[in-house]
Amino acid sequence: MPDTKEDSPKYPDPRWFANELQELKSKMDAMLKLAKANGVELRDVYPSRNTRMTLKQAAYQTLRAAGRPMHMKEMLEGVRELGVPAGGRRPGNTLHATLSQDRRVELVGTNTWYLTEEEQAAIAPLPTGEKVPA
Repeated sequence: MPDTKEDSPKYPDPRWFANELQELKSKMDAMLKLAKANGVELRDVYPSRNTRMTLKQAAYQTLRAAGRPMHMKEMLEGVRELGVPAGGRRPGNTLHATLSQDRRVELVGTNTWYLTEEEQAAIAPLPTGEKVPA
């Protein structure tokens, strides 16, 4: 342990940190401007998780978009593509529990789900980018 002030580690002046942060911000702004000018969206470069969509909504949207019965593994892939985490140690079990409480879907085979007949009759095909209400 240092005994004197001369032995203590040298820390930069706090103004140095502020200057560094300002430089980084200006560089990031310039990079974002350049990317936008070239038609590159930030989400294309760094996809983030969609925290607004629930697992229930993502699973329903996946089934609607597919337009056919789907096995649990397929649905998990579709849900993950939408950026929604399935959570838990066994994501299939989490998805199964979620779907079993959704009245719009039903189990039609071993780990295979599809929309109920009423739901199929009531909907038109969903465009891939459209969000589904809860």
